[in-house]
Amino acid sequence: MRRLRGSIPAPLIAGAIIVVLLTLIATLSIAWTPYNPDSIDTSKRLLAPGARGHILGTDRLGRDTASALMRGAQTSLLVSGTAALGGMAIGSTLGLMAAGSRPVVRDVISRITDVGIALPGLLVALILGTVFGVGRDTVIIALLVGFVPWAARVTIGPARQVLSREYVEAAFAYGRSTWFVLIRHVAPNIGSLIIVQTAVMFAVGILAEAGLSYLGLGSQSPTGSWGRFLNEAQPLIDRAPALILFPGFAITLAVMGFMLMGNGVQALMDPHRKGIELDANASRP
Repeated sequence: MRRLRGSIPAPLIAGAIIVVLLTLIATLSIAWTPYNPDSIDTSKRLLAPGARGHILGTDRLGRDTASALMRGAQTSLLVSGTAALGGMAIGSTLGLMAAGSRPVVRDVISRITDVGIALPGLLVALILGTVFGVGRDTVIIALLVGFVPWAARVTIGPARQVLSREYVEAAFAYGRSTWFVLIRHVAPNIGSLIIVQTAVMFAVGILAEAGLSYLGLGSQSPTGSWGRFLNEAQPLIDRAPALILFPGFAITLAVMGFMLMGNGVQALMDPHRKGIELDANASRP
């Protein structure tokens, strides 16, 4: 930590600021928003930003845009966070299990992950929406179906490389169990890889949730969603372009924040950076 002090990468700082800010906004919106996001007042419909106390204006039904965007942050972070953390937890566990198992078991898990990666995300969302109905939970399940094999695939290779190290072979020689070695020696050495991939999954999850909600397959009213706001504002793009710009900017900012965090962590864990000796394979996505 002394060697890292004063050398935190700028992308990590910028990404952390963005993510913390969005998290605070989402948390604040649980208890307070400037106006009730569901309150309809047709006398105030399509107000320009800054008019009559509405800092970001109002939509076609007179609902406050800022309040709606604040509540939409809840959905984006909840969906992406649940899918990213759950997908990485399940997928990395499968990846470690495959890396430490016999070749037959490893091949079976690898083939299953290949099939999962090959499945189009939109097709999975359509099937789940038909079976369980569209909504936030359907988006989370659809993202998990895509994230689990992705996480397993990016974990297997680096984990096998760590297992080939001499100190790991020495641990086996001392009678350590496979799971002890995987948890004690392998997982910490690929920790930066897991962190980077989790940040990428957060970004992909936010983008996917917005896209599916835009297509009508995601969160439904009254649940707030940036993607649904874009869908509702599309017919009004010539009359109220701000209704398109604000949710679009929110999605872009959130995705950029998590991607910057991932790049920053990768740079921070770079073994060639200022003489910090870490496992090179663990710092590569």
